[in-house]
Formats: sequence, structure tokens, C-alpha cells
Amino acid sequence: MSQLTLAKIRSSAGPGQPAPKSKRRDIQGLRAIAVLAVVSDHLLHWPSGGFVGVDVFFVISGFLITGLLLREYDRTGTVSFSGFYRRRVRRIMPTAAVVLALTSALSFLLFNASRAQQTVEDAAWSLFFSANWHFAAAGTDYFQGSGPVSPLQHFWSLAVEEQFYFVWPGLMLLIFWLGRRAGTWGRTKTRKAVGVAMLVIVVLSFGWALVESAGSPTVAYFSTFTRTWELGVGALLAVSASALGRIPSMLRPVLGWAGLAGIFWSIFTIGSDMPFPGPGAALPVLATALVVAAGTGGEQRHLWPLTNGVSGYVGDISYSLYLWHFPVIIFLGSFIPQGTLLFNAAAASAALALSVVSFHFIEERVRKSGWLDNCEAATASRGDRRRRRSRQRRRTRLITVSLLAVLGLGTCAYGLISNQTAGTEASVQDAAPASPLEAGTTPEAARAHALEEALAADSWPRLTPDIGELKARGYNNISCHVSPSEPDPSDADVLETCLNGDKAAPKTAFLLGDSYAASLSPGVIAALVPEGYRVVVLARSSCPAVGIAVKLGDGSEYPGCSDFQGFMRTQVAKYQPDLVILSSWHGHVVNRLASGATGPEAMSQWKTALTATVKELSASAKRVVVVSGTPSGRNLQECATPLSKPADCVAPVPEAYKTFTEAERSAVGSLGSKTIGYVSVQDWFCASGRCPPFIGRNPVYVDGGHLTAAAAEALGPLLRAALLRPLPKDS
Repeated sequence: MSQLTLAKIRSSAGPGQPAPKSKRRDIQGLRAIAVLAVVSDHLLHWPSGGFVGVDVFFVISGFLITGLLLREYDRTGTVSFSGFYRRRVRRIMPTAAVVLALTSALSFLLFNASRAQQTVEDAAWSLFFSANWHFAAAGTDYFQGSGPVSPLQHFWSLAVEEQFYFVWPGLMLLIFWLGRRAGTWGRTKTRKAVGVAMLVIVVLSFGWALVESAGSPTVAYFSTFTRTWELGVGALLAVSASALGRIPSMLRPVLGWAGLAGIFWSIFTIGSDMPFPGPGAALPVLATALVVAAGTGGEQRHLWPLTNGVSGYVGDISYSLYLWHFPVIIFLGSFIPQGTLLFNAAAASAALALSVVSFHFIEERVRKSGWLDNCEAATASRGDRRRRRSRQRRRTRLITVSLLAVLGLGTCAYGLISNQTAGTEASVQDAAPASPLEAGTTPEAARAHALEEALAADSWPRLTPDIGELKARGYNNISCHVSPSEPDPSDADVLETCLNGDKAAPKTAFLLGDSYAASLSPGVIAALVPEGYRVVVLARSSCPAVGIAVKLGDGSEYPGCSDFQGFMRTQVAKYQPDLVILSSWHGHVVNRLASGATGPEAMSQWKTALTATVKELSASAKRVVVVSGTPSGRNLQECATPLSKPADCVAPVPEAYKTFTEAERSAVGSLGSKTIGYVSVQDWFCASGRCPPFIGRNPVYVDGGHLTAAAAEALGPLLRAALLRPLPKDS
């Protein structure tokens, strides 16, 4: 998992459901704090624990819904499934459907075709409350995880809640039925049975959350099974409502303020490096439970940060605010640079305005309309039935007109995309040819000329491959490039399984490294095979060839990497190649060392490990060359839109990359060996500190880091000159 990091995933938390008719002011205030924390996290990337808002919402939802079901049973002696789900649909679906439809339509206006189609697929998963499993699968697939963030990723939490409510009411009804069959169960005993059942579920779910958070953090974050305990804590509060009503009035403020302090502590101190949701979510869940308990059956006036009018109104619109804010942030990035004051102000204003409109004209209108109410009209007067039918006809017309408007917008968007694509193709066909180069121009000079032309481009050329065809699998066409979850290649004969070129070639070269090294391999093969080399590529995603322990992108341990590093060194010792090439991504040093070191200490550890690895390999190979990783660029799948220009996708050389390459150069130079060299590729991708998104007609990166096969292959002449340049000993 690369781009779709856990930090990114944790920025997507949901508010569960809209407020019920009878509102507790403290709970509305909790909703306000939670949704503002989530929005701030998405918009400002601050505070660090803003994503715990979802945990607050889960507890609230479990408390309110379970309480509703218990009160219905006390009142009627049963629970109406149809009535329950009608209420859920009426509260959840209208605003959600509008957001999904408009987001899908706008994606065709503001995204490239491939990303727009992916957004529509995300909308389908969201509509059927399965988004959490969809995004978990994408996040755990290394080759999908590097894609752009979906504007609908935040729908995962609604999916978790609805899956919980597909099961929990039925289990409660089963317990109620067993109580009636027993004949001796009263109201208190029945509630105790419900509480015991939920307590067992909470314990099992929390235990599974601990296991999954340690072993599969991405799945743990999205999984219904690892999140059920949070809703369950809220359910236990509802079951215990009678007991909570007996809390002494003097103790309530203490509990309430302690819980509120715990929520704020969680928001400002929990970070993406903490195992989540087990045990990381325990503090915000328990803190929320304290606040809810303090206000159950008693006054809530003592918690003025929650019970004031402003908090109450933000709590009212929290559902709409949550649904709208993330698409607004993603879409607005097509017009205004993210992170600027203008962007933050515009995004906050737009999200707030849409939320207010949605709350008053969709949520409230539907809630008051009686839509999907139970068929109680049989006992109503004839006039009531006529008025109900009249309202129903008006709603039907309104829904029909709205759907036609959305479909019309989508059609217009599609037409605009088609016209812009056709116009782009026509302009490419009519474009002036590239400036000619003089005969005998060196590869370095030709590359510099191509960089200048790319940086000067004011319109998109026809790229090969097309932006819509950029897939992470495009750099995974090497047989011995394995993902973190796949086994090592067989060591029976890597010359059979991992070979590129003629097996009978007189010379052998090994390319070792991570997925970034694998993406470079088409260039290495193009450089060396014509020179009589057979090229063996051994690469494991997220695993550098340098002998140092690293973590995966989600912060979990990566023991398979250490094993693979040993496997690579063993193969070099076995085959005694003429040339060994190492290449690694600079991000390993920035934030992925297993030691936890960062900054200068991390760089020092990397230099020490690189020196030791190169010395060991040089004992078995005639020549060892360390090739710097590529500087990161903009992800074309995100920044290239029908409204953007190439200049919008130009990226600066990251400072961390500069520091990393200088450290590597220093480490290699300190060895003082005539058979060890270092090659920096920065000038092949950037000029004057600016890195274009394409060079010639080739997109540089699949995802902002991994090279496209076409871009890598174009490096063949440059790599040939750099790798085979005579070293001092050969002169």
C-alpha cells in the first residue's frame, strides 16, 4: 500500500445518522465536535487525531438506535423490521443519494475518464452500504493503493453502521422471542439478556480489533468486525439507561467533563502511528461513553461547550456536513491549489453552504413529509388519505425532476469530456513537431532538451500511455517483482525465473531493490541487453535492497523484507555477476525505518546500512553501482483534468530527496573503491528544480513515484552510458 496510506484512510470518518426527532443537546454537541474534527483533519491535516470523530459517532449511533429499539419493544412488545428500516432509509438515503449522484456527475467534468469511472464504481458500492469492504480491498492491494483518493471514501463508515443494523435488530428480536417463550422474563431480565449478548459481542470484536490492527491495519480500520465493539459500547449504554438515570447529580458534571477532556485529548494526541482501532479507539470510545452516560436521565446543562446553540446547530447539520465536505475538498483542488488560505476558506464555505441547504431542504423536508411512513392511512379519514396521496404525488414529481436534472448534468459532463478529448487529439495532430537536435547529440543533451520542451508546454499532448490507462500494474511486468504479501521467488534458478535477455549472454547483471527499482527495470534492460548482458531483476515492494529493517506504509512490521534482503545477497554470492545495481525509494528513510528513527539519525542509519550492503555485494560482483531513486512527482491521475494545464502538474524536487541522494553519494564515496559507483538520476527528470509530468510523449510516473514502462525504457541510452562508463580501474 503506497499512496493510499493509513493516514489518508484515517482521514475518512463518518457521522452515522442524522439527528433523531427528540434531540439531546449534549449529543448534538458531541456530533458537532466530531464532525468539525473530521473536517479539520481533511482540510487542514490537523489535528493529528481528527479521524477519531468516527469513533464518537459510532458510540452515539449505537446508543440512540438501540434505545429506540428497546423503547419500541417496551411499548409494543415487538420490533418492526419494516418500520425500523423505513426510518433508516428516510434518514440516510435522501441526502446520501444526492451526494452520490452529484459527485458521480461532477467527476466526469473534473476528473479524467478513468478516475471518473472509478468514482461511479465507488458510488455504487456506497449506495449499497458496502464501501468499507471496497476501500479495504483497494487499500490492501499494493497495486491499487497508489491510486488517487476517492471523493466518496468517507462513505465507508455509513456502510459499517448499516451492516451492523442489518444484524443487531434481528438478534434483539430473537432475544425478545426467547424471553416470551421462557414466560418468566420481565422487562428487566430481557434487557439484561440483551446487554449480556452485546457484551459478548463487544469483547469478541475488540479482541479481533487488537489482532487485525497489529497484522492487517488497513483491513482493521475499515472492517465491520473490528468496529462493532464501538457501536456495541453505545448499545450497552442504552441497555443500562435505567441504571444511568440513578447517577447522582453531583457526579454527572465530573463524568461529563472527564469524558469531554478525553475526547479532546484523543483528537489532539492520537496519531496515525497508533494501532487502530485496537487499542487506539478505546480512549475516544470510553470518553464518549462517559459524556453520554452523564447526560442519560439527568440534566446536561453543565456541559456548556456541547449544549450551546451553535454546537446544537452544527450537530443538526453534521450528517450533511460530513457527506458534502470531502467531495468539496477533492473537487475544489481542481481549481485552487490545496493548502492555501484561499482553498481552505473556499472549501469550508462551500461545504457549510451545501450542508445548510441539504439539511433544511432535503433532510428536514423528507423527515416532515411522512415519506415511507407505515400504512396507517387505513384508519385515517378520507380527507387525510387524499392529502397524503397529493403529497406523495408532489414528492414523486420532485424526485423525478431531480433525477432528470442529475442525469442531464451527467450527460452534459460526458459530452464536455468527449469534446475536450477530441479537441486535445486534434491539437496534438496539428501540433508543431519537436525542435530538431543536431546529429551526434549526447543522450544527456537530448534529455535536457526534452525536459525544456516539457516544462514549456502549455497544452496536453497525446500521451503514451494515455492518462486514463495509467495503472500501477504497468510497472509490475517483471516476473520476480513481488508484493509484500507474496512469497519470495524460488532460489532454484533465478536465471530461469527472473531472467531478462538471452540466457546464453556472456555477462550477467542483477538489479536489486523495491518496487521503484522494478519500475526502473525496463530502462536497465534496454541499456544492458544490447551490450551482451542477461539481466536478473529481484524486487520486493516496499523493501529496499539495503540491509536495514523497514515498516510497511501502514506502520505494520515487515519481516518478509529482511528475508528477501538476505535472499538477494545470497543470489549475488551464488552467481558472481559482472554488475550489481541497487536502487531504493527515499521514503524508506523519511518515515519507514523499523527503528523509528527520523531526520539525521535515520539518514545516519541508512548510510551505515548502505555501506555494509555495498561492501558485502562487492565481494561477489565485479562492479556495484548504486542508482538513486527517482524524485517524486505529481500524480497525473489526480492533477491532470479537463481543466488543468501541464504546468499545474509540474513538481519541485523534494528536499527529502535531495538530502537522501547526497547521503547515498557520500556513503558510496566513503568506500573509496574503484569498482563501486554512484549514479544520480535527478537531472534526467528535473531541470532547475522543476520536474515535468511528461517527457516527450511519455507520462513520467504511474502514480507520482513509479515510472511508467515507456518512461523507464526511454532511459536506456542514459543508463547505458552511466552504468558502463569505465571506472578508474578499467581506464
